[in-house]
Amino acid sequence: MNQNIERIEVFLDESKEPLQVLTSPPFKVKLDTQSISDGPHTLRVVTVFKGGKTEESLIDFEVDNLPSPYVEGLDEGQQVRGEIELEVLTGDYDLPKSKSGFPVVLATIASIVVLGLIWAFFAFGPTSKAIVEANAAVSEESSSGSTGDVAHGEQLYNEKSCGGCHGANAEGGFGPALAGNPILDNPEAFNKITLEGQGAMPPFSDLSEQDLADLRAFLKTK
Repeated sequence: MNQNIERIEVFLDESKEPLQVLTSPPFKVKLDTQSISDGPHTLRVVTVFKGGKTEESLIDFEVDNLPSPYVEGLDEGQQVRGEIELEVLTGDYDLPKSKSGFPVVLATIASIVVLGLIWAFFAFGPTSKAIVEANAAVSEESSSGSTGDVAHGEQLYNEKSCGGCHGANAEGGFGPALAGNPILDNPEAFNKITLEGQGAMPPFSDLSEQDLADLRAFLKTK
């Protein structure tokens, strides 16, 4: 330990009151992200030395405890009439966390079974084997006919709130992991599932072929 350190003050975002003041080692900061709103934040660590000199460090991070709400029973662009009943599925702070750190969303037993089947389809289904075999014979460019824009794909991923189900970094959560998933190497299968939806996943029929190529390009960076 540097004997010249008098204290360490930890601030969250623009707060003028320190979240914690550390006066002796080990300098461990306890941060309960469940008490912080989802979204980008900044941790400001100010080291105060004897004599008044200070040193400041800024750490940007993002909180994603709860997936975005998902409305079940109404698809985007769907025509409706009369009285309809919808169900809004959300996360819960009080539910136990999975090993990956994401909340376990328990909507109904049926939805859990559906999600499990979707995950199994992506991970172990015959489609995965077919995708791998297909890619041995054809390149991504010849299959898709276009090159993906990673930046635009990231924008679409955030705009469509994909991270609410598939994780902020596509590592999985309420839905299956997309990072490293072989479905990304099969444009036809990826586009069909994304446009038409599957199981608890709603359709995103407003996406163009180029949008889908951009989305796949972004996911393949994960």
